[in-house]
Amino acid sequence: MLPDTSLLYFHEVAKTGSVRQAAEQLHISASAISRMIKKVEHRFRATLFERRADGMALTPAGHLLARQLSGVVAQIKDAEMKISELQGLRRGEVTLHCIDAAVQEIAPRFLAEFHRRHPDITFAVRSGSTEEIVESLRGYASDIGITYNMGREESIDILQAYRYKLYALVAPAHPLARKRKTSLREIASHRVAMPEPSFGIRKVLDRALQARNINLRMLLTTNSLGLARGMACEGAAVTLSSRFASRAELASKRLVAIPLVDSDSLIGTMSVCKRADRELSASATEMLQHIARSCPKSDA
Repeated sequence: MLPDTSLLYFHEVAKTGSVRQAAEQLHISASAISRMIKKVEHRFRATLFERRADGMALTPAGHLLARQLSGVVAQIKDAEMKISELQGLRRGEVTLHCIDAAVQEIAPRFLAEFHRRHPDITFAVRSGSTEEIVESLRGYASDIGITYNMGREESIDILQAYRYKLYALVAPAHPLARKRKTSLREIASHRVAMPEPSFGIRKVLDRALQARNINLRMLLTTNSLGLARGMACEGAAVTLSSRFASRAELASKRLVAIPLVDSDSLIGTMSVCKRADRELSASATEMLQHIARSCPKSDA
């Protein structure tokens, strides 16, 4: 059954967290949106939003309804795209949620290549941690996800996987830059910049450190991989990353990649995924081919 208009308005407010933004997206007045929200709350006999100065926050009941609706809305969107494809009209939107390295290093290439072939298809791309991407796929917010070192997820299908070694990345003037190889134990005597523990790359590192009973001197913990690499470029810290995720800095010689003797346990897997029970549109399926052509080959 198709959701009525009031539920679609609720879905947009839940997605944006703002009546004003939802009104702009739907091209109707904010007062009309507010009336529809009250109608939905009356229908379910529950308060679905907390009205705050900074926007609309879902209550537990609101979260429950939003999760159910997200699947229905995604299925309608998929059906619209497939009907368009049956009619020979390649229109619609492909949504992706990717790790930062994929957004920076490969997304511009595969999106531009796809656009040249299908100029009427648009894209919505977000970056985030692997945990955020998995949640996005589960909630039907994304067609395709690109994750790093994702654990086994029953509700997620892995469509492509690439394994990359981690390297110590340092500025050319850093003492480690002269080394042919280094180790985690040697890195422990230097300041380190790394992403937060929720990031896949940090989980790989933390497991290897725990196995060796090594503690690093963490100068910087951040949710920005670019900032961690930037600190390394400035000579202030060592960071660990794959060559793939650091191609720009390595090509410009702002960073040097030092192989690790511990490399067998310092390997991460980048995975291209979708929700297991979601049938991708022809456009999203073709996007997978463009992603595969853009990803560097595994080096581990």
